[in-house]
Amino acid sequence: MSVKKILVGDIVNRNVFTINPCTTVNEAAILLSEKQASDLMVVDENNHFIGVVSEGDLIATSFQVLKNCCPLKKRWGKLRKSF
Repeated sequence: MSVKKILVGDIVNRNVFTINPCTTVNEAAILLSEKQASDLMVVDENNHFIGVVSEGDLIATSFQVLKNCCPLKKRWGKLRKSF
C-alpha cells in the first residue's frame, strides 16, 4: 500500500490523555513518563479542547528555567558556545 493512500483516520491515536490548564509542568512531565506519551491534550472544565503540550514544550520550559538559574546563568555563555 502506498503512503499516499493511507488516511490519518486509519493511524490516529485514540488513546489520548488530557490535563487541565492548572496542571503543573512537573505533573505533566510525570504523566507523560508514566503513560509513555509524547503529548497531552489540554482541556477546560467543560472538556473543550484548548491545546496540546508536547515533550518538546516541557523540555524547552525546563531548559529556560535551568538557563535562568543563578549558578548556570553565569556559565550560560560558555555552555552555549560549546554546542
